[in-house]
Amino acid sequence: MALAIGVDQRALHASSKASLNGLKQGRPEKVYPTAKSKAQESIIPWPSIFQSLTGPNSRSDENAILPTIAECAVHLELLQCFHTLRAEVLKSITLDKTFGIVAKPQIIVRKQYYGPAKTIKKKDPTFATRRKEKWPLFLDLAVVRFDRWFFVADSALADPTKENALGLVLPPLDVLMVWHSLLLNPKYFQSYCRRKSLKNMPEVAFPWQAIHEAIDNNKWLYNLPTTSSTWWEQRLNLPSDIFDYLTTTSKQPTVQGILTSYGTKTLTQAKISQSLNTQGLSTDDTAFIRIFSATLANFPDYIQLAAAVERQASFVQKMDAQLWIRSPALCGTLRRAQDRYNKFLKLFKLYPGTMLVPTLDIDLVWHTHQLSPKRYIDATVDIAGRFLDHDDKLGKGTLDEGMEKTKNLFRVRFGKEYAVCNCWDCEALLDAVERRNEGTDNGTASDFKLAAEQVADGVMFYRAVEVARRAGKPLPTRVEK
Repeated sequence: MALAIGVDQRALHASSKASLNGLKQGRPEKVYPTAKSKAQESIIPWPSIFQSLTGPNSRSDENAILPTIAECAVHLELLQCFHTLRAEVLKSITLDKTFGIVAKPQIIVRKQYYGPAKTIKKKDPTFATRRKEKWPLFLDLAVVRFDRWFFVADSALADPTKENALGLVLPPLDVLMVWHSLLLNPKYFQSYCRRKSLKNMPEVAFPWQAIHEAIDNNKWLYNLPTTSSTWWEQRLNLPSDIFDYLTTTSKQPTVQGILTSYGTKTLTQAKISQSLNTQGLSTDDTAFIRIFSATLANFPDYIQLAAAVERQASFVQKMDAQLWIRSPALCGTLRRAQDRYNKFLKLFKLYPGTMLVPTLDIDLVWHTHQLSPKRYIDATVDIAGRFLDHDDKLGKGTLDEGMEKTKNLFRVRFGKEYAVCNCWDCEALLDAVERRNEGTDNGTASDFKLAAEQVADGVMFYRAVEVARRAGKPLPTRVEK
């Protein structure tokens, strides 16, 4: 498509990279006025993309059983929140102290030929590595919290007197992260629910509207509603915001002692039992300490759940790198991804027994689909001819071989390229071409060259806004001073 305007894709990407580097270094190609108020700031993503979350699904075609563009957009928001949470845990100095992860500098005494010996303090070479251990420690707590919540939520849904019960128990972000990863292993999810005799949660779709309303998409923070927070703390006697709790300095001494032992890997069941006998422990402190007994038990489900979250970390990083949620072509990107995913599912029926590998955009829609388990089962049986599991444990060699087969089959069956570039520039340019083909560009571009220039200007502005946002600077605006 880049060839249609006389510029190859490599040149397009080189120009884009140069523009982005210039922005980061304070040498933008174009200087925009600064927004003087919130009203002048550009809203990215535009709220209209989420409107279908609140209304009934009016689609009558086969896409009606596929994820909506709005659901995929909220999924992108949620993945950004997961990315932010992990970054906050890893960089938190307060959490280092909570878990007893401290630097242990080496003291070296060097004798001098003349005068007293010289004492040198050398940095702890293991400290940076040990700081990274906070994440698996945090994740183990999240897994136990999820397991407790999942059972209680299933019971709450079974109570016919409590309509929309799930809306009252929207889980904290760490728990939502584990639920998310569990659902992305469909067969294991079904096994997990059967073994625990959970009959209601397998029917529950991800509460996209509630999740969207809980997200601050300016800073990618997740704010649990007060009703959900209260429900969580009253029913489970656990802090709703585990990160906030762990980074609060005024904890009960016995609890802090448990946390330090946990972080330094010296915690034992005996120490937990002894702590539970401490006089003056509140009900909440007791419930929190009991969590650690479960983390030490090494239950197979807990190990698998933690591993499932870790496997999704690379996908979260890829979504952060693509940052489609801030793209000027967000709607077009997700609409095309939805269509490509539909075709991807059809290949399973056309070529049974063949291992097919998704591209990144198709994988996003596939993941979003799995987060509504009942709809996912119905759709895959209908379109793919069978229920499809999602194996995120395959190695690179197997995936590369499957990708080559999928490329060829997709090209043969649908006459289109399978592996396409989804960067902001290419997606925005594709949007412009589609608008021209549909006659919806209002005649503003007389040729492809002018259309490409308009696209480049639009992408440049969106990049300028995102660079300013990340730097904590006032946002650029297109509103005239």
